[in-house]
Amino acid sequence: METIEVTGRPPQNEKETVLVIGKMDGIHLGHQTLLHEANKASTRDEGIAVYSFSEHPKWVLKGEEEYKYTLTSSHHKRELLESFGVDRYYHVNFTEEYARTSPETFVFEHLDQLNLSRIIIGEDFRFGKGRG
Repeated sequence: METIEVTGRPPQNEKETVLVIGKMDGIHLGHQTLLHEANKASTRDEGIAVYSFSEHPKWVLKGEEEYKYTLTSSHHKRELLESFGVDRYYHVNFTEEYARTSPETFVFEHLDQLNLSRIIIGEDFRFGKGRG
């Protein structure tokens, strides 16, 4: 599995990809369901990628202590993602500056780089400034 550290706009991806977006702080049953959906949705020629954040947005933006620590270490998270067939892991450095990204910028300047065939998100996921 390739890990890409993202500090702004992600690099261009050539391979058509099914993308799962989320914090993925513990790869719990909800996350596993999303990863299984990605596997079912992808074709033989498509990759599976995860777009996840280094810090929980609620910790960065609101200082909520319960979100300060992750449930799974970065190393173990990568191992788990790879075991679910993830080819590419976008590890996004979530900062206050990144949080100011508008929904339009996120879609047309960030996600557009990734050559996506589908996006899979959890029911409580929101993106772009002011959507949390």
